[in-house]
Amino acid sequence: AAVVHQAARDRGFPLCFAAMFAPVCRYMAATESFVQNGHYTALPLQGMIWFFRQYVPNPTPEIVTDPRCSPVYGVGKGNLSPCVVATFEYDILRDEGVEFGEALREAGVAVTQYRMKGSHLGGFLDRPKVEALLNEWERAIGTSSKL
Repeated sequence: AAVVHQAARDRGFPLCFAAMFAPVCRYMAATESFVQNGHYTALPLQGMIWFFRQYVPNPTPEIVTDPRCSPVYGVGKGNLSPCVVATFEYDILRDEGVEFGEALREAGVAVTQYRMKGSHLGGFLDRPKVEALLNEWERAIGTSSKL
């Protein structure tokens, strides 16, 4: 979603709103949550490494800093539509999502960050938490339509 958000902007077709659910924003980010939460079965550390290797089998500094691989590096161009970035408290990608939301805000993007407390990536199966997330997205979409 983060790459599509930027690609749409770069091609002159900006989105009116973007919702990102546990986004991967930096190739092999060595964040605290990457280490802390890598043992959860929803998305374990070894699984995340496997995904990275499938996506970028021969990483070079040029490839891993390209915004199409690590979208946090494309935020600085600004001019992105408002968005919600949702993360999970016990998710391996939590800190990446937070970092991405902060980068968006610094670039002048209207962003709402929502953390599903007490959940890991499988938390989307927890109906009350999903309803809270959807309500947050609805509020953010309503706010963005007034911008």
